[in-house]
Parts: sequence; C-alpha cells; structure tokens
Amino acid sequence: MRGYDRKKVPLEVYQKLELQMMPTRHESAIYTTMTIKSESLKSFLKENNLKIFSWVIYACLKTVNEFPILKRFVLKGLLYEHKKLTIATVVKKDKTIEGDNGFVKLVLDETMSAHDVHNQLYHNIDESRTSQGNGSDALMKVMGVFPIGIFRLVKGGLSLLDRLDLLPNSIIDSDPLHTTAMIANLGSIQGHSVQHHLYNWGTASLFITFGRLREDGTLDLTFTIDERISEGMVLFKALDYFRHVMENPYEHV
Repeated sequence: MRGYDRKKVPLEVYQKLELQMMPTRHESAIYTTMTIKSESLKSFLKENNLKIFSWVIYACLKTVNEFPILKRFVLKGLLYEHKKLTIATVVKKDKTIEGDNGFVKLVLDETMSAHDVHNQLYHNIDESRTSQGNGSDALMKVMGVFPIGIFRLVKGGLSLLDRLDLLPNSIIDSDPLHTTAMIANLGSIQGHSVQHHLYNWGTASLFITFGRLREDGTLDLTFTIDERISEGMVLFKALDYFRHVMENPYEHV
C-alpha cells in the first residue's frame, strides 16, 4: 500500500522532460558489457565456501550502498526510490529442458556480509525447489489460471493500483518484478551473458546477466540500465566500483 516499498524523488526540469519523451523502460534501456579479470577470485571463493552467484549479488549490495541512486525507478512519469534493496532471479526447478522455472527474491540489508547473502540466496533457492514453492510461485499460479482476456483486465487494474501506490503489499513482496534489480546466472545453465530487456511491469531498473567464471578468473557480465534513473557519470562510477569489488575480493569482506 501507499509508501510501503517506495518514496517519491523530486524531479529536475530536464528529468521531467526526459520522462515524458521516454515514458517506458523498454525505450530507455542502455546496455554495457564488462569482463572481470581477477587472479584471486576463484581462490577467494573456494577459501570462503562462496559461489560466484552470491559474490555477484554481494558486489551489487556493496555498490548500491555506495550509490543508493541505483535504487531508483520510474513509474508512469514519476521518479521513486526503493526503501530497501531487493534482488530477484529465475531458478530452474531442475536442470532439464522440461524443468519448470521458479523465482527467488532476496531482501538485502546494507550490513549483510558475503556469507549472509550466500546463505539467504541458497536457502531461498532450496525453498523454491520444494513442492510447496514460495510466495512468487503462488502468485504466478494464481495469475496463470485466468483466461487471457481476464488476465489483461486484472493486469490493467493492478497497474492502476501500482501507479497510485496502492498495490497490495503481498503482491509487492511476492512479485519478482517489483524489485530493485533482476540477475540471471546464465553460467549455471552453460550459457553466457546476454543483453536482456527491462520489463515495463514492476519496478526493476537494472538487469544483470553473467556467464561462467573461467579457470583464468575472467567473468563476462552484461548490464541493462534504465538511463532515466541517473546521469551517466554516476552510472560509470558505480560500474567501476562494482568491478573493483569483483576483482579485489579480499579488500571487500
């Protein structure tokens, strides 16, 4: 409900014009690719019983702590900032072609350690893979029973409530697209980083994909960012900081 997950950000004059000229995330998306090169990353992860997925999320947490502007999102011509950092990802229920997908959503606190992030991530993944699933799975099942015409009406009504900041808290908590960022670990399915679109539904202004961590300590990542949330200089500084966390893990634990 009102003010549950967001606070309104005052707009500068140029931002008002920009938001009117580019009203959706789809047309406001910019893309950049980064290759991490670290001689110490693989040994660090092994020594600390961490996985690359949890370290990428931890690097995001550290970066957002330094650059809270990354929690911003645009909805219907207005600029907001998330009150908390959330990360969502898609999880294969089992790694077969026929296997269903599930969703995992993490709520991160700025004081969390890398191990805290790791434990929450894999606890939530395990929960998603149970027969009961989680809140996101339940929401998808409910929405999935509607015929297409009814679904469109329901989605339109929910979009109106979202625009008015009246969307029920339970939907905000369960919906994986009402999040700060989406991250896809494509290396886990033998894939590589790709340029992914943003969704006009929800509140995610960032989408990050990455492939496998290679034996030489290199990792490819691709970022999709809604350019309306910040000017370019801040975004580049944030990406540089993210790179530093990824490439110098012993300095950031």
